Amino acid sequence: MEFMDGEGEIHVRGYRKDKDVYLEVEDNGLGMPEEEAAELLNGKERPHKHGSGVGLVNVHSRLKLRFGEAYGLVI
Repeated sequence: MEFMDGEGEIHVRGYRKDKDVYLEVEDNGLGMPEEEAAELLNGKERPHKHGSGVGLVNVHSRLKLRFGEAYGLVI
C-alpha cells in the first residue's frame, strides 16, 4: 500500500463453515506476481526485505503451529 497512488483499502470478511472459521482479506494494493504468490507459503527460503511477504509467512507458520498442519493461509 505504501507505493500506491491514492487511498489504500483493506476489506476483511469472516464466516464459519462447518466447524472452521475463515477470514478473507482483500486489498487494492500493488499485489505480487502469480509465481511469487504460489511459492510464498511453500517453506522455501526467501530474502528478508521490505515487501517480501515475510509477514504473511510468519502468520502462516504461527497458524500451523497453533492449530495444526491443516490450517494456515491460502493466497
